[in-house]
Amino acid sequence: MTSISADAFAYTGLTSVTFPSLLKSVGQYAFQNCRSLTQVDLGNVETLGRGVFNYCTSLTSVTVPAIVKSMDHHVFTQCTSLTYIDILADNAYIYYSLVDDTPYYNDPNNWKNGVLYIGKYAVVGNTDKAGVTSLTLEANTTVIAAFAFEYNCRSLTSVTLPSSLLTVGESAFEDCAKLNSINMPDSVTRVGSDVLKGTAIYDSNGSYWSDNGFYVGKYLLAVKNTSLSKFTVKDGTKLIADGELFGNYASSLTEVTLPASLEVIGTENFSNTGITEIVLPASLKKISEKAFYYCSSLTSVDTSVCTALDSIGYSAFAGCNISSFDMPASVRNIDELIFNFNADITVNCPMSSAPDGWHPDWSKNNRG
Repeated sequence: MTSISADAFAYTGLTSVTFPSLLKSVGQYAFQNCRSLTQVDLGNVETLGRGVFNYCTSLTSVTVPAIVKSMDHHVFTQCTSLTYIDILADNAYIYYSLVDDTPYYNDPNNWKNGVLYIGKYAVVGNTDKAGVTSLTLEANTTVIAAFAFEYNCRSLTSVTLPSSLLTVGESAFEDCAKLNSINMPDSVTRVGSDVLKGTAIYDSNGSYWSDNGFYVGKYLLAVKNTSLSKFTVKDGTKLIADGELFGNYASSLTEVTLPASLEVIGTENFSNTGITEIVLPASLKKISEKAFYYCSSLTSVDTSVCTALDSIGYSAFAGCNISSFDMPASVRNIDELIFNFNADITVNCPMSSAPDGWHPDWSKNNRG
């Protein structure tokens, strides 16, 4: 068994659950309202969908395995007996609502300076209630949950992030209206969309903006909501945050220049743009899901210097018009449908067989 579908065991009388070693994903609400459930062994699970254990009111403790990659909204919400939770993974993508309405959430010992922590995870903040205006996250923090401080940070003016930080979730500080100072340590490998939207930093025209791009340190977080035909990512940029950079004006963009320093292209960054060609830099390590999704004018992708590229995400080049693609020998992880709906494409692979990390349907093309 490798997956469990949505609602599969919801409202049953289960008292214990043990996941087999090959189980990787559990669909939304799969064990919701299993009110007699007291023991859970999550095995080697990688993804937990929305509300998987929602309202499991007899569950008192849980340990999330080191291999887990993501946990959606409300996974343990309303587990009214849950007093202990440990996340062994250093860098799972989580949401602010992970343990809402649980004893763990309500225990003041789990809060520091207006922030609820689960080990290395800053799960949710309420700095307004705690009277915190200048926030320094704990030194070992690796992940800030998606939407962690949104709505509860009206008085927050400055944030200091630790050098251990790996992920900043979507909208983590959105609408912290008075926030005018934040750092982004070089350790960060993923930044969600709209992280600083609605803050004083974002709304100003100060030092964080350069040639229509919104940068914090080595990270491009947004682009001005305006029609552009050309865009150059600033030299020294390491990572582009998740989300469509050009929104409703995407089709106007026909030319993009990426810097030699770039390591990560975020999810959907250049989707639906009118670009015709792209040169990928030698430093690039990751192309996230739907990065060039339905760039229908894109015919040329230059990978000739890509010696560090390791990962290409779901549908990264789906809906393009690429005729030939040279797969770098360094690529070890590919999700499914990366070239779907390219009418007539040839992929040149230097390896004799697909590495173990390639999805079986990586090359599936519904128009091929």
